[in-house]
Amino acid sequence: LSYGELEFNKAHVKDILQRRGVAMRTAMPYTPEQNGVAERENRILVETGRSMLHSKDLPLSLWAEA
Repeated sequence: LSYGELEFNKAHVKDILQRRGVAMRTAMPYTPEQNGVAERENRILVETGRSMLHSKDLPLSLWAEA
């Protein structure tokens, strides 16, 4: 799923995706409800990172290190 980025419209990228059996879909930008699985996975990652920082009493400024 992409938001119509030009990188994914190039012939060689489409060829790679087709050979691997990946179906390309597009969604409107800023509509997370169209990509619920990835949005949920991102939420899990954010919650896990915050939990790791919180459990060690570390500041959120260390988010990139979590």
